[in-house]
Amino acid sequence: MILEIGCSNANNHNMGRAHFASNIGHADVSIDVQKPKIRYKIPNLILADAQYLPFRNDVFTHIFCSHVIEHVNNPFQLLKEAFRVASNLNLICPHRYSAHAKMKDHLFVFNAKWFQKAFDVLGGIMYSITTTLGLFNRPDELIVEAHKVIEL
Repeated sequence: MILEIGCSNANNHNMGRAHFASNIGHADVSIDVQKPKIRYKIPNLILADAQYLPFRNDVFTHIFCSHVIEHVNNPFQLLKEAFRVASNLNLICPHRYSAHAKMKDHLFVFNAKWFQKAFDVLGGIMYSITTTLGLFNRPDELIVEAHKVIEL
């Protein structure tokens, strides 16, 4: 099963959603802290906080999370919860040097090193981090693909 975190304003996430949907499929369950601001219905929507996911351990194969982590009070807790309930995480967020990283509702800014350190603390995570470039070749977004390593 696939969980999408932060689905209420789908218009902001269409490119990221399309990127990952082509590889992992569409969400079976979606969560957000607020009711959708979009006109169409999101199936299987649950109102919940991504820092405290209301699911049992290892219930999802993938999590898709686009432009959410910069809005939460504890980004590390979001990652910890994601890997508690799923084995794979696909995440997109603004790069700390992007033009839109320091919007007033963004509580944190990120670069690849932040995620590297977080995954090192979590342990047992393999990951790749890609930085997309925007206007004037300035870093724009971070695309993070990570999965738990299964020890034999």
